[in-house]
Amino acid sequence: MKKPFIYLKDVRPKNSQIQHWDNIPKAKWAPYKKIRSVTEIFNRSQKLPHNSPLAALERIHHRVKCQVERGEPVTPIDDIYNLVSHVDILRIGFAQVKNNRGALTPGSTSDTADDFTNRMLYELSYKLRTGTFEWNPIRRIYVPKPGKPEKRPLGLPDFQDKVVQAAMRIVLETIFEPIFEQ
Repeated sequence: MKKPFIYLKDVRPKNSQIQHWDNIPKAKWAPYKKIRSVTEIFNRSQKLPHNSPLAALERIHHRVKCQVERGEPVTPIDDIYNLVSHVDILRIGFAQVKNNRGALTPGSTSDTADDFTNRMLYELSYKLRTGTFEWNPIRRIYVPKPGKPEKRPLGLPDFQDKVVQAAMRIVLETIFEPIFEQ
């Protein structure tokens, strides 16, 4: 039997103390595994607070789905950037990226999933909202191809960049999933 959805309130670090992710309660519906689709997230949740970014994503998803079913053109979605930069969406992105095989592989900096703290998540959200976030260069390595003497290039982004990419994927899936399901 699945546990009911529990929406967590803001978990801000107190007195600028760094808290490690393992000491912070996680949302029950965003376990450290891959969630196949945004619809699965919404089906697992029961009742979201009206002003939460997840409720806004659910409303966008429902609106686009209804417009597609009726054959109407999809109206433009405003404020996508604020949804991507919200701490709750970044937290879900972190939860989905944390247990990937490459989460402990450093990019051009030495940051990995183990080094990522709640404070760093809020700083990342602040950088995104103020426009000061900059993508770090990708570390390029060459791995051998099986059975061939050639090597193929492999790009390793920083963990912080992976979290932002996961948050962007969540928001964009919310919009485009109903369109491509038809």
